[in-house]
Amino acid sequence: MTTPQLPAALAPWAEALSVLEPRLAVALGPLVRQLDQLVTRRDSGTGTHGQLDGYGGLTRRGTPSQMLVSELALAQEVPWEFLRRAATAELLYLAPSYIEDQVRGRVCVLVDCGPDQLGAGRLVQLAALVVMHRRAVRRGSELMLGVLGDEPGNWRTGDIKLVLRTWLTSRRTDAPDGRDLDAWVSPLDSKDETWVLAGRRLGAQLPVRRKTITSAECAWGPAGATAVEVVLDGDRVELALPHGEIGVHALRGAAFRVSAPALVDAGKLRFPAFPSAAPWLVGRGRDAAELVAVRVPHDGQQAGSPRRHRFAGPLFTASFIGRRLVALVLVGDELRVEVRGKHLGHVDGLAVAPSAVDLDIQAIEAAGGGALPRLVYDRGDLVTNVSGTWWRLAPGKDPRQESDIVAVLREVRPDVGRIARTGRGPARPLGLPGDRPEIVLGPGRLAAWREDANRWHIAPGRMSVAIDAGEVVLGIAQVEDAPTLVTVSSGGLITRLRWPGAQRTLTRWSGGTARPALHPLRPWIAVQRDDKRVEVADFETNTLLLTVPGEL
Repeated sequence: MTTPQLPAALAPWAEALSVLEPRLAVALGPLVRQLDQLVTRRDSGTGTHGQLDGYGGLTRRGTPSQMLVSELALAQEVPWEFLRRAATAELLYLAPSYIEDQVRGRVCVLVDCGPDQLGAGRLVQLAALVVMHRRAVRRGSELMLGVLGDEPGNWRTGDIKLVLRTWLTSRRTDAPDGRDLDAWVSPLDSKDETWVLAGRRLGAQLPVRRKTITSAECAWGPAGATAVEVVLDGDRVELALPHGEIGVHALRGAAFRVSAPALVDAGKLRFPAFPSAAPWLVGRGRDAAELVAVRVPHDGQQAGSPRRHRFAGPLFTASFIGRRLVALVLVGDELRVEVRGKHLGHVDGLAVAPSAVDLDIQAIEAAGGGALPRLVYDRGDLVTNVSGTWWRLAPGKDPRQESDIVAVLREVRPDVGRIARTGRGPARPLGLPGDRPEIVLGPGRLAAWREDANRWHIAPGRMSVAIDAGEVVLGIAQVEDAPTLVTVSSGGLITRLRWPGAQRTLTRWSGGTARPALHPLRPWIAVQRDDKRVEVADFETNTLLLTVPGEL
């Protein structure tokens, strides 16, 4: 795969560089070319046997047939000087190159993603991965990426775009230790080639036999580091870095080429939300009786056309249960269940008086101007949140308040919701403080709850995450193979990812008109902008997935 925007000199690395924006690919070109020369210089190709493959340079040893013509002329014109040079091994010969059996094993690259390789070191790693990808392609093998600090053997491979994006999001707060390298390398085949990309501290711990590329900043300008010193097998070269601004964009992921996000004209869509585990974004429409649903493109599937649903009265809430859309709608003086799709148990047509769930008609009509409350299907019943209190609506029974519920999460199975209670589940056995703890649930068995005003506890495990005063926790997600709190500042403008001892500001996905919506299982976030458009993004890869233009 070639990219027209790249100069001809970068054609050998075009497939990997095509993942990057042309401006970054061109700026990274000199670094890629020099690293490639540094690496290929050590390849076997000038042995003493095999099929002759021309000449690869000059040497002071050889046969008369390989002697340079200039040396033969010296023998004719200045014979005594010729003899002197012959006696002292100063004559020059052509150095033959031989075609030897090429190694066909995989190219395995272990990277140090700790603090020693922040900034300039990461740019060297990016260029080195481009070089290693070409090396693997030329062998007819594959590139494998391992992140030191992860579980040994957790290699990433496949399409170069996925490998580079995995590397981009693999940042670690702790410096790796060279002692775990054997655990990564020992299971590999003897034909596999293992490289290590590291900083000086880790490089000093590694055995000499490792093919290790170490880098460290060596020159600075007003905008930061301008050059790095790269060392491989004792050879030291100084390499210029791309311009500071381009480098920053690359390390934030903004300079990675992405497929154009889906653009869906859904008309007016207000208060976007992910009501279930399904890949659907929903929001209120033009009035209280309309709901808009848009499928988020993912895993190669397209967004499709938006669906607009009109109900018989003001909509209180709605959710996808499997492929069905289930809604609570005010019809006359009753709150009724409407199902769009296949029949759903005995809840079709279920109706209750609003007062039975501490609501009145005015409150339901007012709800049409706000976000959709949570609604889940739990073993034949509907469970919904009314003004902070959870209610169970069961066919043939009066609505029942369930005051012990503290959190609900829609999971993949449509008939089972994950519910945290104060008396059982992930509550008392995990030591949740108080009768009504503030808790959020996440994919798998993840849960997090507030320990005090500025600290949250993450389970399973004993991790503790600090947050700022007034900061709101939207949810918990699995990011970079680690449990991560997703928070928004007290003013609702700045969205962050928080780990124990580390944080990342989601600059591109901050600043909406209201709190962003978080998908319960996927690293997706929905933000409504000032111009009314809605953007859905994957915050793990910093990729825009869907844009719904606003209707002013």
